[in-house]
Amino acid sequence: MRQFLRLDIRHLLMVAVAVILSSCASYQLDEARDMTPSGDAFTQALYDAYLTHSVRAFEEDNEELSNAFAARAIAAARGTVVAPVVPMADALQPGAAPIANFDTARSRLIAALNAGRSTQPVLSAQAQAAFDCWYLRSIDPESDAAAISRCRSEFDTGLVGLEAAITPPAPVVVLPDAASFTAYFGFDEWFLRAEALDVIGEAMETARVGGHGEIVLGGHTDTSGPAGYNDTLSLRRAEVVKATMVELGALPDAIRVIAYGETQLAVPTADGVREALNRRVEIQLVP
Repeated sequence: MRQFLRLDIRHLLMVAVAVILSSCASYQLDEARDMTPSGDAFTQALYDAYLTHSVRAFEEDNEELSNAFAARAIAAARGTVVAPVVPMADALQPGAAPIANFDTARSRLIAALNAGRSTQPVLSAQAQAAFDCWYLRSIDPESDAAAISRCRSEFDTGLVGLEAAITPPAPVVVLPDAASFTAYFGFDEWFLRAEALDVIGEAMETARVGGHGEIVLGGHTDTSGPAGYNDTLSLRRAEVVKATMVELGALPDAIRVIAYGETQLAVPTADGVREALNRRVEIQLVP
């Protein structure tokens, strides 16, 4: 009977020791779980992110890694802005990514955090915790390649998302697909009047704002005079508009000149009719 009691007591002691050891392994995680995070939105999000990694490591029976994440979660819960871990080459396990990869990634992360902690606290916290996970698992002998790859993938995705969220959108200039202007000329004239110069100036300003790739100048005449003469007159009108636009800053190679003569009338008339609306150069700004 006494021998039975001794064995039973030894068994109870062994169970008690096992329970104590188990509770020590989860001590920091338990402390982290019991905390109510304070601080700003970033440190609160950082607490959540580190706690998630701590729980994951604990479920893998990786006590050391779980405690490392729990310690960072505890600091964040107290409102401390925890910095990302600083990689050290001599700590990396064989087969890990080169230290330069971690240094470059950390530099990008710091730049994104500086711009995103206040405006994108959750994305910032998740990206930082994922970076720490990638590095800490790369120095942890208990972490396998799949776990390291998972953390790196989470970091890459998180950092790209954070950088996209903090990058201001490019300004959008809304213009019609094509802009058209018309400069008019006097009878049998190819020099520019004040009204035509104003139209050319407006066209140039629109081209500058819209970044149009090509300017097409179509020269026209009315039906008075021989058709051959009108072909030459329409070309002169278009060329004088081109010369003026080049003086105002347009690239010569970006301007295409077309002489229509009297073949495309704005106002249809019989042959030999003077019509002011037909004596023109149409300026087309092509995207």
